[in-house]
Amino acid sequence: MGEKKCINANQILILTAFISIIIAENLTSDEQEFVGNILTVIGDNILLIQSINQQDEEDDEESDGKGSNNNDNIKDLQDQIDELKEYVKYLERRFNE
Repeated sequence: MGEKKCINANQILILTAFISIIIAENLTSDEQEFVGNILTVIGDNILLIQSINQQDEEDDEESDGKGSNNNDNIKDLQDQIDELKEYVKYLERRFNE
């Protein structure tokens, strides 16, 4: 059997620092702040979606499939993510000019 290779915490830290430097190096201070805030919001939304999904799974297990319905919340979050994606595309076009 093949051995499963995992990235360790130090490698993740180095990788994220490297990615951060690459993204930030050609941005102004205001643009760095904006992109950092966008990425933070995206991360927070992903964690919120994960939390909702996990709660739904737990509720389903406890109530034999009669868990709470969070589809509206997830749709709202997806709409926000889509808006952010469009804004990031706009920024990318602006930086490529």
